[in-house]
Amino acid sequence: PISHRDRTGRRASVDVVAAGARRALLVDDASEILITVGAFLVALGFEVVRASSGDLALPLLAGETGIDLLVTDHAMPNMSGKELVFLARERFPRLRALVITGFPNAPDLGALPPGVALLAKPFRRAELAACVQRLFDTGEPGCGAQGLVGATRGDARSG
Repeated sequence: PISHRDRTGRRASVDVVAAGARRALLVDDASEILITVGAFLVALGFEVVRASSGDLALPLLAGETGIDLLVTDHAMPNMSGKELVFLARERFPRLRALVITGFPNAPDLGALPPGVALLAKPFRRAELAACVQRLFDTGEPGCGAQGLVGATRGDARSG
């Protein structure tokens, strides 16, 4: 991983894992989510570029070619996942996007742009796969704020 400091001086990192047919940019400030959900996406055939903040993700979106999917946590310091999606969609209006959150009813989440999916943490790989597949097949979100009530092995857990 490449380590940087974000706007607040917090240590943040960016790295690329595995090679796949499609590319996903995964953004979360929790390293365990970057690892777990990154592994889920690799298992689904994605090359995964991981960033630990929205501040680091924006330049990656601008500089990277061929990002097919943005997967972002919502509750992050400095820039929420919702803000990141809106900024990303300004430049790439057709970018497929999925917001993952432990707080699907958070008041600041509000309305997402059309076609952006919301998936509640914790979730299983199969739930992520179904959500992503629907985004690619139809361009529609379709996964709703579904999630698990209790976390079990093989789940993505953090807020």
